[in-house]
Amino acid sequence: MLQLRIMLTKDDIQQLLEPINRKLDSQGKQLDSLTSEVSHIKTAMKSLATKEDMELQTEKVKSEIQADIRILNARLITKVQKHETSIKALHEGTGVPDPNTH
Repeated sequence: MLQLRIMLTKDDIQQLLEPINRKLDSQGKQLDSLTSEVSHIKTAMKSLATKEDMELQTEKVKSEIQADIRILNARLITKVQKHETSIKALHEGTGVPDPNTH
């Protein structure tokens, strides 16, 4: 069996490692950049509403709208009743028959 012994000097080893080190530096910078981007994405995602948040907010707004509708309906009924009372009093006071009752 043939054995080949090569003696490398410190400079020879440094020359062999130089392209590897450059590649590692480049990959390290890329990794740092990706880590920074992932961090920004995570931060941005924290402020986004989840599906559950949206459903809760939708239900809350729906309830508020229904309450507003009930209030407006009550106000409308009160106004109509007051108008009916006023119109009836006008008809009775003037002696003019109500055309809606005949």
